[in-house]
Amino acid sequence: MGQFVNIISILIFVCVSSQITKEVKEECFDNEYFDDSQSKCISCPAGKQPNQNKDQCVNCTAGYYSTENSPCLQCMPGTYSGIGSAKCYQCPDGYYTDKYGQHECIKCDPPFISDKHHSNCEICPEGTIYVGYDKKVLPCQFCGMNAISIDNGTKCQECAENQAPYNNVCYPFCDDNIQHQCLVSNCSENQYYNAGECESCLDGHYCKHGILYDCSELDNSCCRNNEITHCTPFIQTPNSNYSECELSLPFISVLIVSVTFICAFIVIFIVFVITKLVVQKKAIDFSQNNAQETDPTKVYLLSF
Repeated sequence: MGQFVNIISILIFVCVSSQITKEVKEECFDNEYFDDSQSKCISCPAGKQPNQNKDQCVNCTAGYYSTENSPCLQCMPGTYSGIGSAKCYQCPDGYYTDKYGQHECIKCDPPFISDKHHSNCEICPEGTIYVGYDKKVLPCQFCGMNAISIDNGTKCQECAENQAPYNNVCYPFCDDNIQHQCLVSNCSENQYYNAGECESCLDGHYCKHGILYDCSELDNSCCRNNEITHCTPFIQTPNSNYSECELSLPFISVLIVSVTFICAFIVIFIVFVITKLVVQKKAIDFSQNNAQETDPTKVYLLSF
């Protein structure tokens, strides 16, 4: 009878203890497990979360992550993670993920590139072409001020003469003959048409006439209908009306000084040569006169 009572007591104790432990485990936070040896809730480390029984920590599955203060959460589109990750990683350039909880990124097929969120693929922006990610430059290259992109951003096409790009379409400028689907430009000389605005040429740049499309920072030139007029560096500069090249003032000053110096040198050289010849002539005449005065024959005749 006594043994039966002991068994009943043990069973009651186990049941009560289990119930207490269960209640304590239920009080643990989502990122905590119950440590029986310490009889308390302990946070799981980053990259892990409690198992279903909350008696130990397990790794987050691939496509999920956790911090020390959170359970495992899904990675957002544009990111990925491996098993037991403490954070999600953004897909590299040219790759994307378009769903939650992804463990690897998908490569964009050329000529497509990954968007700024790496959550989808897209073609290069209008006016640029695809050059790839292996050139250590941006994957999309600018076609130029007077060009558009065609064939899904794989080729550039220059606009024809008297045309300009607008929304990646080459339009002619409006005149008396063209008034439908054309660009109205009030740009004056020494300005160029850029995305609907007239912008001034850079200092030291000019164009003789016409509509300006581009100004080059590499030399003193402006483009008119894809033509370039150059001023010779250091020698010429645009005139005050930016209509033609003229000799630059510094060059003229240097030229005048140089010519003056050369002329002065020539005059001095001529004077030096003439002076030397005169001196030599006088020396010869003096020598001849002395020779005649000391001739013995002449002395004898005079004495006789």
